Amino acid sequence: MRSAEPRTAFLLICCLVAAYLTLIGVCALRGQPQKKDTYSYADGSELVVPFSLPYYLGGQSVRVGNGCVSVDGVIGAGRFFFDLKKKNTPQGPIFRVGHRVVTDFPDQVRVVVTLASGVPCSRNVPPGPTIPSLDPLKSLRAEAVYIRDLKKYPLEISLEQEGDDAPPGRPEFLAGRLWYYRYELKSEGVLLTDALLITLYSKEHTEIAKLSWRQ
Repeated sequence: MRSAEPRTAFLLICCLVAAYLTLIGVCALRGQPQKKDTYSYADGSELVVPFSLPYYLGGQSVRVGNGCVSVDGVIGAGRFFFDLKKKNTPQGPIFRVGHRVVTDFPDQVRVVVTLASGVPCSRNVPPGPTIPSLDPLKSLRAEAVYIRDLKKYPLEISLEQEGDDAPPGRPEFLAGRLWYYRYELKSEGVLLTDALLITLYSKEHTEIAKLSWRQ
């Protein structure tokens, strides 16, 4: 009987792990935010950025001098995207919020763009020897379009706020390394099956980054 005890314990651990993973999967299906990114800075410190909104607009690295700045975006509108569910059918996708079938974006959504300085230029490339200043990437201008049937249609997007994205009481090493933009996007008439594209430009009208989303 003693020889069976380790095997029983092993099976019990496997069951607990499986239950835990199942619970995570259920939470994800319910639209709860799961994404977190961990960035390692050039001086060895780390930053964990939790995205509190469920729909990630993708991201990219922008080289500034000898280092890189990560540009990431999320989109939200109250509980809408948290509760949004998609079902694929032969006739096309069906979207529901609760028991209600929906086809369009809310009339207005919020887009949050976060800049993180001194991160790796890609997942497999270490950060540069210096931590670039975010000053050249402040006061960015945004343009937004949605794409339907390969045609682009402009959308009204306006800046609500920009500033330091680090919370109060942050470690000193975060000072000057985070910057965020919060935009209000008028999305009336945009279908959930449309693609959304947001382009960021500098004060000199140079294209800095593109953020896109599609269901």
